[in-house]
Amino acid sequence: MRLAFNGDDIFKPPRYTSRNLNEYMEHLWVRLCAFCSRMADSDHFNNVMSVAIIYSGIVAGIETEVNDGDTTTMAKSVEISNIVLQYLFTVEVVIKLLAEGNYPWTYFTDAWNSLDFIIVLLTWLADFVGFNVIFLRLVRLFRVMKLIQTMPRLQAIVQSVISISQDSY
Repeated sequence: MRLAFNGDDIFKPPRYTSRNLNEYMEHLWVRLCAFCSRMADSDHFNNVMSVAIIYSGIVAGIETEVNDGDTTTMAKSVEISNIVLQYLFTVEVVIKLLAEGNYPWTYFTDAWNSLDFIIVLLTWLADFVGFNVIFLRLVRLFRVMKLIQTMPRLQAIVQSVISISQDSY
């Protein structure tokens, strides 16, 4: 709904009644959910998240070589990378939840989304409660498995490796 101004009306503040304000808030909610839905379905968003997952795996690998209490540039880079990735994956979960609109529980019908949510939740809990660092690294590596779903060629390779390993036993 676009507002039309006539002459001097441009300087008058709009008057909201509770009904108009509720309609306006509902309109904003629908637009936000539609925007998040388009974003979550876009190839650019999914490509950025795939790169973030790969980067997260690399950082987890580097993190195993960095000792606790280490003050080198590498340790600081790993710490900053973990913080940025934590916020990025949190934003991903929020965008996908908002993309579901008035039915956010449908986000959890996809197993990968549920895994992402659990990983994000555990990562935030680790900051406040203090989980075992090794456990947290392993949980974050589960994101790399999500790439199998998003890349059909990789999925075919993994299925071939699994079938070969099953045949060898």
